Amino acid sequence: MGICAGIDLCDDHIAIRICGETEVTVWPAVVCREKKGEHWFVGEEAYRVALSGEGVMTDKLLKLLSKNGTSTVMRRQYTGSELLTELFRKVLEEKTSVTDFSCIDRLCVTLHKLDGQLFDKVKASLAAAGVAEEKLLLISHEEAFIYYTLSQEKDLYSGLVGAFDLSEERLCFYELMMVRGMSRPCVVAESRDVEEAFHTDILRKDSGRTLGDRIITDVAKRSMEGKAYSAVFLTGTGFDRIDWAQNFVSYVCLRRKVLQEKGLFAIGAAFAADDSLRAETQFPELMFCDGRTTSEISMNVSIHERTSRLMLTRAGSRWYGLGAHIEVIPEEGTRVSFLVEPFDKTKEKREVTASLGDVTEIASRPEKCTRVAVDMRFSSADRVELKLTDLGFGEICPASGTEVQEELSL
Repeated sequence: MGICAGIDLCDDHIAIRICGETEVTVWPAVVCREKKGEHWFVGEEAYRVALSGEGVMTDKLLKLLSKNGTSTVMRRQYTGSELLTELFRKVLEEKTSVTDFSCIDRLCVTLHKLDGQLFDKVKASLAAAGVAEEKLLLISHEEAFIYYTLSQEKDLYSGLVGAFDLSEERLCFYELMMVRGMSRPCVVAESRDVEEAFHTDILRKDSGRTLGDRIITDVAKRSMEGKAYSAVFLTGTGFDRIDWAQNFVSYVCLRRKVLQEKGLFAIGAAFAADDSLRAETQFPELMFCDGRTTSEISMNVSIHERTSRLMLTRAGSRWYGLGAHIEVIPEEGTRVSFLVEPFDKTKEKREVTASLGDVTEIASRPEKCTRVAVDMRFSSADRVELKLTDLGFGEICPASGTEVQEELSL
């Protein structure tokens, strides 16, 4: 059995949890290259080398990556992707004690929000570090929170579950709810970045600790008042200690369980990685969160004169990398119809159409003499990119090569 692990990647830290182990290892998300050689350092060691004047350090790697930025180190310009590759390589080497990552069976990386373009870049950095693309899984913090919560004792999520994530870059409140009484149990997770976020450096002084306690207590009251929570989790580097937040702790601990969890999202990512390798999931609940679809898309098709429903995507699927390819012969012209049905039954299902348009060469053909290739790819949870291509109809009606691209809003 190879290595299975989860990584939480943020601008201020990177945390990793190996499946089967209890410890989560957290490093500051910084890299440093020595001045007199090619060796790289990460985390606290990177700070030490940089402070000694023996190396050049770079931080905020995710921001650098998302903005296609570069950093000049020892007269050489490095892209954000190259620097992130070094971070991944050193962290994986230190945690796994191997340099050949072919032994990794699954690596799940979780980011704060699911951004398709950013995920593509993170995948490229991991591939450059030596992790095969087919062994990668990428999810949002909301989904990692779901996996973490469902791995706990059931009494902890018998009601609403909350989580506060306090780091150098953000204060975020998460909420999770189990939805029962349906054909299949569902779990819904949502999050909100708090505008009143503060840098954790202020907690080094008494006045800053008092201010931080007041801010986070106010946030807790606004977010939680009038709701019944069975548990609240505290995570992030800001909660490594909680002696600065006495008023906050007094409020959240009232009639509910409160637990500190270092590296909560890395743990959730590890559970997701492990679950993806199993023949049968440990988590049968439908999941709805950032990174999962909320509607199913289908088509009514006729096969051997029998009408049936062809399911293209199901609600609760991960949209990153999700797509479909089908070839159809439209009943009328080149119009292809799709049925969009939200999982929330209070919302109406609707029919949407796409067409190759009024191309003369195609419009002059007899009915049902046009074959159309439909390629579907999700660009976000509620947007689908469609490409329709005219394939003609054998030798009777040669393909025109016409292509039409549309965006379908769900």
